[in-house]
Amino acid sequence: MRKVSFFLAAFLIISLAAIAGADVVIKMKSTVNTMGVMNADVEGVEYIRADRNAVESTIKMTGGMLAMLGDMGAMKNINIDRLDKGVIWEINPKDMTYSEKPLASLKQEYEDESKKGQDDMLGEAEKYEWTIEVKTEDTPVNISGFKCKGIIATAKGVSKENPTEKTDLLFEYWYAKDVDGYDELMEYRKNYASATGMDVIQSQKEIGQVFSRFGDEFKEMFAKMEQAEGYPIKTVINVKGSQKLTQEGEDEEIDEKNVPPGMMNMMKGMMGGQEKSADGMTTLLSVTSIVESIKEQPVADGQFEIPEGFEPR
Repeated sequence: MRKVSFFLAAFLIISLAAIAGADVVIKMKSTVNTMGVMNADVEGVEYIRADRNAVESTIKMTGGMLAMLGDMGAMKNINIDRLDKGVIWEINPKDMTYSEKPLASLKQEYEDESKKGQDDMLGEAEKYEWTIEVKTEDTPVNISGFKCKGIIATAKGVSKENPTEKTDLLFEYWYAKDVDGYDELMEYRKNYASATGMDVIQSQKEIGQVFSRFGDEFKEMFAKMEQAEGYPIKTVINVKGSQKLTQEGEDEEIDEKNVPPGMMNMMKGMMGGQEKSADGMTTLLSVTSIVESIKEQPVADGQFEIPEGFEPR
């Protein structure tokens, strides 16, 4: 689980480049699958100004263990980053409450989260022989109407102790430069780095150093990302393994004869009931984020404020 947590933390940092600036509205969607525990679709709208940002997101569980607990309906959240005030407001529309924390705390939170998974991930990586390929797509590909270039990296690992144990990693980074409000988006990125102490490019370099333990090709990938001029339109991370993971991280079989029928699906979900692909590998983590539209247009001041009547929690 820690290895997966690190990949999620890395994905969030990489995607910070997709958090952007000055009156610009971005619509986006994501799909998340984490080890069969949670399958979710996320739809979001981001409102951006040079010194502030507001994201309205709707999360719908579509499968996995959490979905088996029952229909929880769509969960709506609003996050507002006020660079000018140095705070983050997390707003819960359902109970009309909000919380506030320092914007600068994001850096420590990321460092804590990534540290949990780095050591375990790197320890596991050294147990494998890796075949790595990094390629660029310089011929523009149409994604959501944007002409995108891409960087694609794949890593295939085979256990040194057990050749039947395998791990596959896929990373895709698609970007475009001819987008509305590009200058404003870059301005917000600069202001965000100043307010949080988290420079996107520097963070990508640090992640590249971690991934370079898999091989120099991963270091090459992040160097290419640093050199790429453009705004991220689509980002993909996919981690697959030849073995299912249980809560303890070990293979385990379920004795279906001794389990009540109504409990079987939930137990399979709790013990790693992930879908297998055609190659027999199990998806441990899959995260895909796509920008659907970017428009430069006026945004009302109230979009960046705590809604009237909401109470602190």
